[in-house]
Amino acid sequence: MNDLAMADAADTNVVTALSELGRNEEALARSRTILERLAGSDSGNAAWAWHGHLGSLLALGRFEEFRFAAPRAASVLRKHGLPLITDQYAVLLAEQGRAHDAARMIGHARSAYQACGMAIEAAHLGNLERAERLARASLDDAIFTRRVAEGRLLDDAAADRLVLGSPERLEPVTKAGGS
Repeated sequence: MNDLAMADAADTNVVTALSELGRNEEALARSRTILERLAGSDSGNAAWAWHGHLGSLLALGRFEEFRFAAPRAASVLRKHGLPLITDQYAVLLAEQGRAHDAARMIGHARSAYQACGMAIEAAHLGNLERAERLARASLDDAIFTRRVAEGRLLDDAAADRLVLGSPERLEPVTKAGGS
């Protein structure tokens, strides 16, 4: 039907399907092709392509590439009211052993989904559960709960700084009279 937007939407769905099948290298290659074709577009299809791209990088353990792509991806996703990067951020932090920051990001993610009135779908909930499992392995219940509460107060810019800033500077945050 010569509808390029529909073709792009179908292509982003293929990226999601490949990811769900664990074929992350293929999903990554396909998402790169879509992003190149959309050439800096802020379209809804670009948002979903960025989401698939980051998810593939995360699944492949390519954390530095994820961190490099995250600012552009976050901008496009947020333009469309999609908080999808927040649960990916939580997984990234947890996988990097930044348990305090992962717990904070879990709190931020929950708040971000709630703020935009979006239910947390199974894949995103799975990301949050994975991040929580990893973070709780290093934190006791009281500290985990405190960090999640702190994260609920973060805005998007603070969340970006938490993920993209220097871990040495950010982890862990201690307060007078407690950790």
